[in-house]
Amino acid sequence: MTARPGKSAVTLRSSASTSSVRSGPWFSRALEPGLFWADLSRTDFAARACFFLACVLIAGVYGGLTANRRILYIQALPAAAALAAVWLS
Repeated sequence: MTARPGKSAVTLRSSASTSSVRSGPWFSRALEPGLFWADLSRTDFAARACFFLACVLIAGVYGGLTANRRILYIQALPAAAALAAVWLS
């Protein structure tokens, strides 16, 4: 990352991390209604829950590789555990 005239590298790094922090809550906002919908539709719970949990897992892995490695442990690992629990049930 190179600094542009008038901006330091710290400012550029901080603005990049701010945008990833702003997009983080959207994943949980999409997951909550999805799992609620999966729970209400008793006929096909596992398929719908797996879809939404897989979306969270993919987003967590992508975020962990591109933004911050902590996202792997905070988002991707719990999603993988929940996905495994749904598959095993």
